Amino acid sequence: MNTIYQVVKQKTNIKGFWKGEKKLYLDNIKQVDYTENIKKDLFSKGEEAIFYTENNCAIVEHANSKKDVLRVKRVQHVAKFNRALAKTILKHVPGFTVYRNKTLKNYTIEIWEA
Repeated sequence: MNTIYQVVKQKTNIKGFWKGEKKLYLDNIKQVDYTENIKKDLFSKGEEAIFYTENNCAIVEHANSKKDVLRVKRVQHVAKFNRALAKTILKHVPGFTVYRNKTLKNYTIEIWEA
């Protein structure tokens, strides 16, 4: 089953960090099962791009139908995660995803590359 990583307003255990031209962005992310209806609904509501997984790859699909295929470059587990670490990582990569594991009390960082 494929998963869409949907940007939401409420706080979640998954955060997406990425950098624009002059600004750093932080998104709260919720995982939802991928369906064509959800994809169409998100684009119709003004989403410029969606992020989903398929066949062990991440796909960034843009509203203009352009697709970027990404693979996991690195997975790192850390005990603490903060804004300073996010800024340091973003000096080297355009974006990454952080999962907070409340049970293990740690964070998993996934860095993707084209």
